[in-house]
Amino acid sequence: MALKRKIVVVTGDSIAQDLSETVFNNAASMAGIRVSFNNQHGETRHVEMDCIVELVNTAMGGHTIEMISSRFYRDAVMFNPEIVIVNGGTNDLWGNYLSEASFKTFWKSILDMCRENGITAVVFGIAPASGFPDDLMRKRDIWNTDLEKLVSKYDGFIFVDVDSYVGMYREGGGRDNLWDIKPEYDMDGVHFSRAGSEKIAHAILDAMSHLLV
Repeated sequence: MALKRKIVVVTGDSIAQDLSETVFNNAASMAGIRVSFNNQHGETRHVEMDCIVELVNTAMGGHTIEMISSRFYRDAVMFNPEIVIVNGGTNDLWGNYLSEASFKTFWKSILDMCRENGITAVVFGIAPASGFPDDLMRKRDIWNTDLEKLVSKYDGFIFVDVDSYVGMYREGGGRDNLWDIKPEYDMDGVHFSRAGSEKIAHAILDAMSHLLV
């Protein structure tokens, strides 16, 4: 079987920014898939692999979903990738000013650009955040449900729920919630340690491995 080669762009906010080629390679080992991720400089491992992925990460810390949407063509589509892995919404949630309707509108713009340009979108939801109060986490659950429903309207697009990989129950929170970050993956209540980023990458690969092998 011929070795597959794919271009994959990762974009979004700081949670996506931490998803480096090293993080994905470690996650691929955990997931048991024979895929190697290299960076734009061509550094890679090619031993007994089914697919070589050129990974381009254009995520930017602090960016809102509006910012991600406004730069999506330049920072994702222009690389002509087969797949885009994208997140967004954490900073909007913390700012607590964006409406639910606007959240969905900006995401629809991103997904439409992917469909119009023959790109498969892999969207991962707003992650657990120990530092966010209960009211924002309830809103997060609503937004993630909205986003999952929106993604499902696009043939072949994938929504990834990372909660079961990195989240844990918060006492006094909603029923069966996974609002807090597991201590072993938590950096500051919002961001993730290297191990946490690898678990997020693991969740993504579990959902999209059929696109790579």
